[in-house]
Amino acid sequence: MSDFSALPLRDDNPSRVDLLGFADIVAAVEATITRQDLDPITVGVNAPWGGGKTTVLQLLEMRLSAREDVLVVYVSPWEYDRNTDTKAALIGAVLERLETAIKKDQSGTDAVRERLKKLRDRIKVTKAVKVAATSALTMSLPSLADLMSMFDDEAGGADPSLQGFRQQFGKLLSSEELSEIKQVVVLVDDLDRSLPDTVVESLEAIKLFLSVKKMAFVIAADEDNVARAIGQKLESTGQPTTARQYLEKIVHIPFRIPALSRERTEEYLALLMLEDCDDIAAIAACVTETRGNGQSLAARLEQVVPGKRRGDIHLAERLAPILHRHTQGNPRRLKRFLNALWLRRALAASRGVDLESDACAKLMIAELLHPDLFAQMLGWLASATLTNNIAEIERGEGDHSEQTLEWGRLRPSLGEVKLSSYLLLAASLRGDTVEEAVLPTALRDIADGLTADSTTVRRNALKKATKLEVSERSTLARYVAGQIRQQRTLERQKALAESVSGLADDATIALTAAGELGLMPGKTVLTPVPLALLAKHQPEALVEVVRRWASDPEVPERTRRAAVEALKGVT
Repeated sequence: MSDFSALPLRDDNPSRVDLLGFADIVAAVEATITRQDLDPITVGVNAPWGGGKTTVLQLLEMRLSAREDVLVVYVSPWEYDRNTDTKAALIGAVLERLETAIKKDQSGTDAVRERLKKLRDRIKVTKAVKVAATSALTMSLPSLADLMSMFDDEAGGADPSLQGFRQQFGKLLSSEELSEIKQVVVLVDDLDRSLPDTVVESLEAIKLFLSVKKMAFVIAADEDNVARAIGQKLESTGQPTTARQYLEKIVHIPFRIPALSRERTEEYLALLMLEDCDDIAAIAACVTETRGNGQSLAARLEQVVPGKRRGDIHLAERLAPILHRHTQGNPRRLKRFLNALWLRRALAASRGVDLESDACAKLMIAELLHPDLFAQMLGWLASATLTNNIAEIERGEGDHSEQTLEWGRLRPSLGEVKLSSYLLLAASLRGDTVEEAVLPTALRDIADGLTADSTTVRRNALKKATKLEVSERSTLARYVAGQIRQQRTLERQKALAESVSGLADDATIALTAAGELGLMPGKTVLTPVPLALLAKHQPEALVEVVRRWASDPEVPERTRRAAVEALKGVT
C-alpha cells in the first residue's frame, strides 16, 4: 500500500522561494511604485489564470516589508462578503494598517490619532448604511443628527458619508507625525475573481478616496476578466464609458507577466520537484545565476543537487517541450500536472502497477493532453494490438499524426511497461471500463439501451441497431459481450446474451462477439447464457463458443447441460 501522506504534492499557494524566476519583474514593479515623481500611482500586474500574479505580489510584499519607510497592505476583495460595502472594507484595511503603525510609533500625537479615528468612524457609518440597505436593521441605526455629530467641518461641512474623505485622508498622510512613512503600498489580489459590483467598487475606492500623495496600488488580475466585469456593471448603469477606458483611467502603468518560455518551463518543473530539498533557495539561485550559459539544466545544477535527486532534473528536461506546448507555459497548469502525476503513480503502485515516474508521465501526457491517442490506445488494448501499435509509434513508423509521433519520441520506451494494467486503471479512474472508453459517442445511447434491465428498452435499442452499419453493430456486440463477462447474476447475463443474439445476424458481428465471450472464465458462465445466445440466430462463431462450454469441465454442470440443450436446436 502506498503512503499517500508522503507524496510530494504542492498546494496552490505561491512558494516563498522564487521558483518562477520573477525577481526581475518584482524589482521593476518596486522601482516603479517607489518613484517620487509617480505619486500617487496605480500599477496593474496582468496575467491569465495561473500565470503567477499572486507570486509576484507575495514576493513584492516580502521586499517592501523589509523597508522601514513603507507600509504594506495586502487585500483580496474576492473575500469580501457581497453584503459588505466593498469600498468601506478596502479603505478600512488601509486605515487599520495605519493605526497599527501609529500604535507602534509612540511619537504619534493625539491629533493624528483623532484624525484617524474620524476617518474610521466614517467607514463604520458607511458599513452600517450598507447593512441597512440589505437587511431589516434600519430601525437600529442612529438618527441623521447623531451621525452628523461624529464629524467636523474640515471637508466642507458635516457629512456622514465618504464625501470629503479623500481630503481628510490626504491631510493625515501628509502630517508631520507620519513623515517617516514615505509610502503606503496596497497590494490588491484576486480582483478578477470578484463579482462585477465588487470589482467596480474596489476600483472606485482606489480612484476616488485613497488616491492621494504617498499612496501606491498594485492590482494583480487578469485584465480581460476585470474589463469584462466592468463592462457588465457599466452596461447595467447605462454609462457610455467603455470598460477599457474606465480601467485605463485607474491603472496608470500595466505590467504583463510573460508566459514561461520552454527553458523557464523546464526550470520550473525541476524546481517544483526539488522544492522539498533543504537547500531549495540555493538551487533556485543557481538556476537564475546560470541561466543562458549554454549548458543543460542538469549540468547547471550538478554541483548543488544531490545525486539521488538528479533524476528529477532529467524528467523535467524530457517533459518540458511537450508540456510547454500544451500549457502555454502556465505555472498553475504545470503544477497541477505534477500533482496528478504523483497521485497517479501512487494509485498505480497501490494496485500492483509499479511505474517509474518517466513512464507514468509519458502515459499521462497521452491521457490528459492527447485524448484521441489515449482512446486509440484503449481500443488497441481491447483488440489485443496495443504493444505492436505503441512499438510502431515509438519507431516513428505508421500512419500517425506528427503529434502522436512526437509523443512516441518521448523517453522512455514503453516496450517493457505494463501498459494494459495502467490503461485499465486510468479508464476505471475516469469511471469507464475499457469498452466504454472506446465506444464512439454516437453509439453510447444505443449501448445503454442494449444493456438495460427492461426488455422493452432492449428491444427498442435493437431496432435502432438494425439501421447501423455492420462495423458499428460489431462494436456494439463487442461491448455488450464484454459486459456479460463482468456480470455475476442470472438475470443480467441472460438479458445481455439476448442483446448479443439480437445483434449477431451477420457472421462478422458474431465472430466479434464470440471473441469477447471466449475470454470469459468458464466458471463464470451462468445457465441462461447458452440458450439465450442461440435463441434468435445460430451463426457458426457463437455455436462454437457454446460447444466449448458444453465440454469445459470448469463450466458449472447446470450451464453445461444448458449448452447441450441449446445445441440440440442447431440446424
